[in-house]
Amino acid sequence: MVIRTKIIGYFFMLVLCVSLFAACKKDEVSSMLSVNATLSGANEVPAVTTTGTGTLTGTYDKETKLMTCIVNWKVDGTILTGMHFHGPASTTESAGVVIGFSGFSTSPSGTFTTTTRALTAAEEADLLAGKWYINVHSDKARGGEIRGQLSVK
Repeated sequence: MVIRTKIIGYFFMLVLCVSLFAACKKDEVSSMLSVNATLSGANEVPAVTTTGTGTLTGTYDKETKLMTCIVNWKVDGTILTGMHFHGPASTTESAGVVIGFSGFSTSPSGTFTTTTRALTAAEEADLLAGKWYINVHSDKARGGEIRGQLSVK
């Protein structure tokens, strides 16, 4: 009788342990990635002499395919004439505009927050491979005064 009680006790302990183990969720992997860039004239191709600087910080959501970012800039020009993402390109190459921005201030310094449209599979692959950059244009440097390659982690 004692042996039977012990066996039943061990059985219930085993069932309890298996139930607890099955109830535990594995760590969920976040779909959110961090996006960053440091903008300077030295990053332009070819390099531009300027004291202009900028930063981009944001997130990319792999599920929705949307990137939300905050761009800060200070340029030598008197007005901003353009701001957009380019790609695919390495740090030593130039590429066409992938996504243009609208609604940003044309002031020589400022902050702009934007959310992109959903990226295509090819665009996402290029972004995650580090082949996108942001370019800020001014009246001083129409081809781009400050540029920064996007880093996604």
